[in-house]
Amino acid sequence: MPKQALNKEKEKRGLNKSPKKLVPNQEIELCIPKDQLPEGAVFSSFEERFVQDLEIKTVVTLFKRARYKLLDGKYIYAPLPDGFSGSFGPTLKQYILHQSQACNVSQAKIHQTLLDFGIQISEGEINNILLEEADKLEADYNEVAQAGIETADVLCTDDTGARHKNNNGVCLVIQNKFFAYFRSSSSKSRKNFLMALRTRHKDYVFNDVSLEYILRYNPKSDLILKLQSILDIVCEDKNAWDALLEKHNINRLNTGLLHLRVLEEAA
Repeated sequence: MPKQALNKEKEKRGLNKSPKKLVPNQEIELCIPKDQLPEGAVFSSFEERFVQDLEIKTVVTLFKRARYKLLDGKYIYAPLPDGFSGSFGPTLKQYILHQSQACNVSQAKIHQTLLDFGIQISEGEINNILLEEADKLEADYNEVAQAGIETADVLCTDDTGARHKNNNGVCLVIQNKFFAYFRSSSSKSRKNFLMALRTRHKDYVFNDVSLEYILRYNPKSDLILKLQSILDIVCEDKNAWDALLEKHNINRLNTGLLHLRVLEEAA
């Protein structure tokens, strides 16, 4: 048989898998009983065939946590291993998250699959796991976005609109060849883009650059004087920023919606 045809035949039979890529968990020798061998047949060697399979099983672990009574009558307990919290282990949580986010499987189908596997879990508990893990992933997601934005030489951005639950929505993407960051909101505006660039940062700072920006919109002279009095003041979040503006009588009535919006963009 020609070499090329032999290789194709081996590929069909699964014989071209390199042992360097697959590490067997077990080795099983298969032999033909002597009474079934043709006359004159002599053992020569073993043909190696790597076969991959998947094993899914339920694991129930009973943690016996040592309990210690203190002098004041209270108790302390030995901590659970890292990654364990609640009634479900980290591997099960990862499976639920993967099925939901990567495979787009509904919670109802995840629930039925887990019941078939022998896992005692409710749809509400699956929903809680997804919400808890989403909070953890959001922090990592924002850290990746912040690192990408801070170190990028070039950023590309675009947005698109879509309706969700009878309301208009917008999805903004900021990306380059190393990362992509998506942010959904109900607003397609400069403010929304700036908030996406800031990712996890929530503070507000009004400085000389901010003042220069708002001067492009020709604010009234009394507003300029008020803004000069708050230069370089740092507000930890939106509530603190709104309180600062109200303290200096900068509000919708005497400033206008346009300049209030521009002020927030500048800070």
